[in-house]
Amino acid sequence: MPTNMSDFATAFASLKAAKGAAEAMAKATDAATRQQHQTEILSQIADSYSAVLSAQDERSALLARIRELESLAEMRERYKLVSLGAANVVAYAPKQPDPGEPPHYLCGNCFNAGKVSYLRLASTLRSPNSKTTWRSSCCRSSGSSRSR
Repeated sequence: MPTNMSDFATAFASLKAAKGAAEAMAKATDAATRQQHQTEILSQIADSYSAVLSAQDERSALLARIRELESLAEMRERYKLVSLGAANVVAYAPKQPDPGEPPHYLCGNCFNAGKVSYLRLASTLRSPNSKTTWRSSCCRSSGSSRSR
């Protein structure tokens, strides 16, 4: 959402018009003209208020996007992509910040898209190779098993 300075220009133009209407109202002698200027003043103030609210909404959306991008940056610093063989790339946190947090993998494709999708352990095969199969249903390419 691009920054729109015209909201501020609209707000200031409306306030300037309201000021002009207030000056004209002060000079008016009959009640009907004063009522007309009062209506114009209220309309201009409402337009100004609407423009300020629009700018405030845009600011809130931009701040939310900044927080989202900062969160993604923190996630990318914490995890690194590792290969589990045969084109199976996952994200792994080599340093666990919380001692109680178990080691885990994230779907590599979802990680690159900025989403967190945990891979769950499907089964452990007690073979000499110690292969572990991981499954995820987060995206089409990770629906298959992951072997390590």
